[in-house]
Amino acid sequence: SITYGIIDSNIMELIENIKYGPVGKEVLIAKGSKLQEGVDGEATFNFRIKLLAGKVGEDKIDFRERGSVNNVRSGQILARIEAEIPGKPGVRIDNEIIPPKPIKTVSIPTAGCNVSVFKDKNIYTYTAMASGHARMVFNEMQVNPDYIIPGDLDYTKGNIDFVGNVEVMGTVKSGFKISAGGDVIVRGDVESDVIIRAKKDITVNKNINCGKNPGKIVAGGNVNAFRVVNSVIQAEGDVFNVGNDHEVSIKDLALKVKEMAGSDSEIEYVPYEKAYGPGFEDMERRCPNVDKIKKLIGFKPTHDLEAMIQSVI
Repeated sequence: SITYGIIDSNIMELIENIKYGPVGKEVLIAKGSKLQEGVDGEATFNFRIKLLAGKVGEDKIDFRERGSVNNVRSGQILARIEAEIPGKPGVRIDNEIIPPKPIKTVSIPTAGCNVSVFKDKNIYTYTAMASGHARMVFNEMQVNPDYIIPGDLDYTKGNIDFVGNVEVMGTVKSGFKISAGGDVIVRGDVESDVIIRAKKDITVNKNINCGKNPGKIVAGGNVNAFRVVNSVIQAEGDVFNVGNDHEVSIKDLALKVKEMAGSDSEIEYVPYEKAYGPGFEDMERRCPNVDKIKKLIGFKPTHDLEAMIQSVI
């Protein structure tokens, strides 16, 4: 039966014409609604939104190359999102609904820090407003001028090659590399076989012990560290030794601690292998030459050995 799209005016006209004989032509008395198929959504990102497992070579995979950094420049198009267009169902003249085919939907990110978005109908274009690291955080697109690693630099992040400043809140683990267009700050240690290159300053809050092959620290500015052991350091800025140039042996230090603490403890001599494990290397003697910093700023140590021991005990 016909229950949908009935054209009453055509039916009335047909009834009127039939009074005078055969009509002699077809008359449209009902018309359904045309089905309109939808359009799939499509998202094109010009930066990685997922980490790589590693970089595939000819016969191996380098798991230190995770591609965690997305370097972008100001004005660069970050993404183009074409939102889906829902289809419209059709209706037959017998009132049967004809549904459109399912379509692929896409999420529309919000524009976060240093990102602008322009909307033209159903198309969203995202642009970087600053140079830095592009990333997605809970469906928000961001460009961060600094690259910050909240813990250690290890296999979870991989090697870093960034246009701006890099900060590692933990330790740079053995065998990893950092290359930065700005400063590099490491809050922990720098372990063996690490290569760090920065166009500006490199600051390590704890120890540098990156070795000599292939480990290397290269700065376009200054290098600042608590302690440097068995490492190659190159700096286009200044390199200063900062410390106390008064030497004391470990044995004399132990005797001094006993004296100031009023202790009758025995001094026990423990081999390096037992204390630190096999393969541990350390300098037998360390005494900083502070002549350069004395000449430049008149530096001199403000705490002698007894004052430092007293502050501990």
